Formats: sequence, C-alpha cells, structure tokens
Amino acid sequence: MYYTTILFDLDGTITDSAPGIMRSVSYALEKMNFPPAPYETLRRFIGPPLMDSFIRLIGMTEEEASQAINYYRELYNAEAKFDAFVYDGIPELLKKLKEEGRLVILATSKPQHYAEQILAHFGLDQYFDLIAGPTFGTLKYEKADIIRDIFNRLEHVSGGNPPDEKNMVMIGDTRFDVEGARICGLDAIGVTYGFGSREELEKEGAIRIVESASGIYKAVTY
Repeated sequence: MYYTTILFDLDGTITDSAPGIMRSVSYALEKMNFPPAPYETLRRFIGPPLMDSFIRLIGMTEEEASQAINYYRELYNAEAKFDAFVYDGIPELLKKLKEEGRLVILATSKPQHYAEQILAHFGLDQYFDLIAGPTFGTLKYEKADIIRDIFNRLEHVSGGNPPDEKNMVMIGDTRFDVEGARICGLDAIGVTYGFGSREELEKEGAIRIVESASGIYKAVTY
C-alpha cells in the first residue's frame, strides 16, 4: 500500500522521551506525597494521556491526578521536555517522505505546544505539514480525538483537497495509537522499538509491525 498521508506518534515513535517523562512523573509523585513508583510503572507513563496513567497506574482520584499533572508540567516545561533523543533513521525517513510529496502529520497525546517545541529543538519541525495534540487544560484526550481533529484541519493543510482516508495511516508504538486509528477507520502500523509490545499491537489490529525507520518506509510504500 502506498500511503499519501502519514500520521506519526511522537513519544516512542519519533523520540525516546523516557528520561524526561519518567523524571517528571517521579517529581509529581514526590510533590503529591505518593510513594516512589518502580521503573516499570514509570515506563508505562510514556504514550498514554497523563490523566489516564495517574489514575490507572498510581490509583489517584481524578482530582489528585489533575494536581499531579500540574506538578509534572512544572519540571517537564522547565527542563525535562528536551531530555530525549531521536531514534536512528527517523530524520532521514521524514526527509524522504517530504521529498516524495506526502503529507506528514504529528498525532500526539502530548500537549501541542510541547510537541512543537520538541520537534523544533531536534530540527524535525520542517518535515511536518501539521502538528496536532491537545491544548493545555485538556485533561481527557484520546488518540481518536486527536485524529478526528486532524480530519477537521486537513482541508486547510492540503490546499482545499483533503486526502482520501483510505490512503492515510497511523504509525505508533502502543495500543493507544492502533486503537485510535481503528476507531477512526485508518490503518495502523506498529513499531517495536518504542514503549509498547508486539503483542498489544497485534491484539489491537496493526496491519504491519516493523522494527526500524527503514521498516516504516517499506510498510508505507510497498
């Protein structure tokens, strides 16, 4: 399948953001007087919405989780958001897709303002036609909500000729990416180098599962 519009997740797909996210979660738990979380629990914060993770993984109430998110953002915004690195081959992949005239879109659960800053910091913003994520203050926002927002903005991005959804695909590393794509009627390709598992990607219905940036290119081209 040759996809003309490609949606990318950010954390675990474009960048390995584990150090900054895990450090910010630990900071929030300390400020909330919750016990420190083990490494594996902290890793599971990468990808899903923060509200969901503080409630599901830590056992907070919605009110507590809302306050924890505020503490998280204190550290994350001040210094931790750039505590990450870009996965091998991703800049070259994005450059090649743009040179081929495809629409390249970011679909992230991270607040859009952070995503824009991170992509600019790593010099990747030049490759994206659209960066989509929740605004600050939006506590409950699923990947399907982000994709629907992209649908609403595509006509402007594509010069008045929105692409056929059959030629769109979501690239991500967790079940949340694949689930969001499926809800919105899109194909999804899973990557194994991020924070999800092959089993969860298969279970949610990813049409292909790849292990590298070069694998992504083959999956969206052939």
